[in-house]
Amino acid sequence: MNIGGEDILGDPRAIILIEWGDKLESILPPDAMRIFFKRVLDVENERVISIKGLKT
Repeated sequence: MNIGGEDILGDPRAIILIEWGDKLESILPPDAMRIFFKRVLDVENERVISIKGLKT
């Protein structure tokens, strides 16, 4: 199925959120920012968020 993802990924102005992005790792640009959510044990509604690739 072709949904035009390559066109969107090629646009440097695009902001794209992909759940399970590790499944598409081979087509993501090397400078893509990655945001990770990790559940906190024993705390139902709490997450730790880490960001990799953020340019400041």
